[in-house]
Amino acid sequence: GLAAAKASAGQPLSLTVDLSELPAFPSYKLAIVGSMGKQVWETEARPESGKINVPMRKGLGAGQYYVRLYAPNSELLREFSLAVN
Repeated sequence: GLAAAKASAGQPLSLTVDLSELPAFPSYKLAIVGSMGKQVWETEARPESGKINVPMRKGLGAGQYYVRLYAPNSELLREFSLAVN
């Protein structure tokens, strides 16, 4: 099953992804897609101390999202669901 995260709609949030058991790269691509598969946000993230921590100052509207972590070559490494209420 997918790891699930929760957030409050319209509030700044911080996306933290643990990179243990994943291949190490100097940077990763982090994307958020809506429940219909449409990408709503994307950023490049650099790891720090085995984690990625990305602030989203604007937050997201209420809904169901999926956070996807990609390698620099666009290979999907990890995906988890994000419920925003």
